[in-house]
Amino acid sequence: LMAIGVILGINGAKSETADSLNLNNEIENNLQIVADQSYTLSGTNAQMAATWNEACRLSTNTHSAVYVKLEQDWIANSDARHTFGVGVGFSDGAILLGDCEIILDLNGHKIDRRLTKETAITNGTVFYLLGGKLTIWDKTGAGAITNGANLSDRGGAIALWAQSTLNIYGGTISNSYVSNDGGGISAYESSTINMYGGTITNNSGTYAGGMMINDSSTLNMYGGNITDNYVSSFGGGLYIYNRAHFNMYGGVISSNSANIGGGLRCYNNSTFTMYGGEITNNIVSSLGGGLDIVHKSTAKLIGGKIYNNTASRGGVTYTKNTSDDPDPGQIIIGENIHIYGNVNKSGVTENIYLMKGDLIYVNSKLSSANVGVTLASDYGSGVFTSGYKTSGNSLNPNRFFTSDKAGLVASASGNEVILSSGTKPTQTASWNWSGAGTGSSTTGYQVVPYTGSAYTITSSVGTFYDKANASYTAFNATNAGTYSFYVNGNYLNPTFTFVIEPKEVDLVWSTNNTYVYDGQNHKPTATATGIGGVRMNAVVDGGQTNVGNYYAYATSLDNSNYKIKPTTAVYCKFSITPKPIEKPTAGDTRLVYNGSELTYTPNGFNANQMIITGNIQTKIGNYTAKVYPNSNHIWKDGTDTSFNSPFQIIAPGVFAKESSNYDYIYKQTLNNDNYRKAYGNDYKHKINDSTLNIVDGKARYILGNIKYGTNISTFLNNLQSESKYIKIYQSESDTTPVFNGIASNGVVANEVGNLNVATGFKVELYRDTTDSEPLDIIYLSVLGDVVANGVIDTADVTFINRIAKGEIKLETLSIEEQLAAMVDNKGKVTSTDGKILLNAIGKYTKIDSYFDSIASDKNVYEIWSIGIDSMHGKIYRTSRELTTSKLYNNAIIGNIAPQTKANVFKTKLATQLEANSSTIAIYKANGAVASDNDYIGTGCYIIYNSKTIYLSVLGDLTGDGIVNTMDVTCLNRIIIGDIKIDSSDSLLTLTAIIQNKGNIDTTDSETLLNYIGGNADMTKYF
Repeated sequence: LMAIGVILGINGAKSETADSLNLNNEIENNLQIVADQSYTLSGTNAQMAATWNEACRLSTNTHSAVYVKLEQDWIANSDARHTFGVGVGFSDGAILLGDCEIILDLNGHKIDRRLTKETAITNGTVFYLLGGKLTIWDKTGAGAITNGANLSDRGGAIALWAQSTLNIYGGTISNSYVSNDGGGISAYESSTINMYGGTITNNSGTYAGGMMINDSSTLNMYGGNITDNYVSSFGGGLYIYNRAHFNMYGGVISSNSANIGGGLRCYNNSTFTMYGGEITNNIVSSLGGGLDIVHKSTAKLIGGKIYNNTASRGGVTYTKNTSDDPDPGQIIIGENIHIYGNVNKSGVTENIYLMKGDLIYVNSKLSSANVGVTLASDYGSGVFTSGYKTSGNSLNPNRFFTSDKAGLVASASGNEVILSSGTKPTQTASWNWSGAGTGSSTTGYQVVPYTGSAYTITSSVGTFYDKANASYTAFNATNAGTYSFYVNGNYLNPTFTFVIEPKEVDLVWSTNNTYVYDGQNHKPTATATGIGGVRMNAVVDGGQTNVGNYYAYATSLDNSNYKIKPTTAVYCKFSITPKPIEKPTAGDTRLVYNGSELTYTPNGFNANQMIITGNIQTKIGNYTAKVYPNSNHIWKDGTDTSFNSPFQIIAPGVFAKESSNYDYIYKQTLNNDNYRKAYGNDYKHKINDSTLNIVDGKARYILGNIKYGTNISTFLNNLQSESKYIKIYQSESDTTPVFNGIASNGVVANEVGNLNVATGFKVELYRDTTDSEPLDIIYLSVLGDVVANGVIDTADVTFINRIAKGEIKLETLSIEEQLAAMVDNKGKVTSTDGKILLNAIGKYTKIDSYFDSIASDKNVYEIWSIGIDSMHGKIYRTSRELTTSKLYNNAIIGNIAPQTKANVFKTKLATQLEANSSTIAIYKANGAVASDNDYIGTGCYIIYNSKTIYLSVLGDLTGDGIVNTMDVTCLNRIIIGDIKIDSSDSLLTLTAIIQNKGNIDTTDSETLLNYIGGNADMTKYF
């Protein structure tokens, strides 16, 4: 990892008094840039271009910063366009940053496109940023980006488009030319430039020699130099244009030249806010030596120094209000700005020049530093200030405002200032100092070095005053800082500012700069030694908390009498290494399913130190969570690989394997009939089934669909739950389990495994082998096993027949016994249930055929047909939906109840077919037309849509529409073989299949007898 941490202090931007102006004078603290990968550029141009392409691709793909260090000069090729290379990192020969972020360490080397003003080409810039982010750093001070020459308008050295970002920490951007905007750098479309150091020099063009900040872009200048740039038109150093913003916190803009706006020009709704730094020695041939603020733009001069700039008008700034520019710029003056020594070409002091109609805004009490405002001769007699006295200023306005027309002086008018008749002062005051240094001045401003000894300040006038109106005849100043004074009387130079500059010293950095991560902020320390051995500490920014390699930056010293020498090593590398930690151990690895997300947490897991994945799951199953130390930690064994921790989400209760067909069952009572119902897809055990079987106010869970004769070993093998967590009791009242999986670790002894499970068995499931309370308690119900001995025999038949006769009340049995008795499951326990058991004993039927048997709720007619299971020699009654489109010739309509009259059948059928009942003709089996009150019998038929369709009344084998003992006799004769049904006689076969369990046996005839006796409903067998 490579990191560059830089913050520059805001020299001169700090207020000296409590009432100083502060327009949100803030910068971002602890700026830190971290590179995730690093490359070095060396070799041939082709090799350097290939490496640059690779770095750009990596940054784009990983969305991270990549550090690139120059190991040699990068000189453009000698082709016609002087290209650097081709590929993703280049555009038309220039070096391109698209959607990527590069930290470029010039390392004392230069990047040279080898173009000049004479050989300029279109798109001849060195760097082209298109949505990218470039950080330029050079610790040596010798690195440079140079010799771009662009015939288009996108910057000679660097062009920024589409919200790009440029950070400048060091190096030199020089010798670039553009035919239009931005000789060194141009920023467009909301791009951002942060300048912390480095030099932009010797660039030229038509507009903006050093930088062009355009289209809502922003420049933040914290340090560095913009110097010796030239343009033939506007903005020698910078051109801030079209709603752009320039915030100056430090650095120097000097020795630039232009026609208008030597230091910078601010135009078209743009803003320049100066918190610190210097604008000096800029020269223009026309207006605004330091600044030119026009067309709705605003200059907020809060702190710093603007001095020794020269122009034909307005040494500092010139705001124009003429017919071609009806919207002048605005000047806002703060207390801590120092403006002095700016002159017009005639050598006359002329700091700020205002045309008629311009206003100067005074947002805080003006200091008595020499901030002179010159008013045009035709300025008029109107008010030209805003907030002069309301800001607390009580000094005579003629100390700050002068007119270039004889006979006019500035005077108070209410809370503001106007021009009125008066005589311009002719006397000059002399300001003197002695002690640590000696001198005299009438310029109103003097800078001297800090020596540790006092300077004594006096005035030729005698008594003078500070800005708090305290009077002195001599004032001693020792410490570095700014001291401002004024004298009463009619003088040309009534104010004087005396500045003691801090002494420059070298830094010494700490040597042990490796820290182990502890969650605290770490950074190296630096000290310096001053006059007389005075020791002081540096203010160091760039402190870090997280693991990585970083650079800290010394911004200032804790003793304001000293400052860091520009040539000293202000950067220092330091590292934070991972803290060793213990690996976690397996925690509670068995989570109970509850239908929602569950989170597994290993023992010793600390979210502040570790990252865990795969530990949040929803479904029942086996999973593995992976735990890694986070970027600030490492395992104590020196590794950072994952710790794998298996865990389970177990069922909330006893669950059977899908292949077993076991299912939980419950009793449902409807219209005084009782039904055995399976959960199916409607319920999940222990999730939403707690209200189905309630005994003594508590839920009772019953597992059914268990075949009689199932032994304990088979039963356990059919469970998903592990046997080592299970106990089985032969009854609810037993206190000793017949099987104790916890004690045997799940091993089933032969004598126990061969024991059949029976109705009433209790099964307990424990979440863990150490738990004392069961996770789940269930009971077993073996269909037909009413006497609860695990088999079906005549005792069960006898018991069920006693229930059918009313000798035993069903409700007096346990729920699991009641459910075991509901074999036929058609609402009542009848002799049919006993007959089913007899047939099961005789192996004429299978009891498991009745597991899913439930009452039918069909109330529509259907098309019946025969399904044949040839493998097992069984026949079934199948049905499908009855509609007009599905009717065919000789089809059979079923689901007709006994004793259904012809007119009722006809009306219901017409409604179902969405037909007119007059189109349906009903005939008896002999061909006679059926009357309305005739019963529909098996063998009747209808004529509909030219099709003959037959009717089947279930159980009506004699065809009279009534089920009676004659039908029972007929069915028994079919069962014993006295009556043979031809395979082609589907109608009679479908009528005889009552139970529909795969064969025709005495169970079917018993059902007819129960119907005749009023104990069965034939419609429930549809």
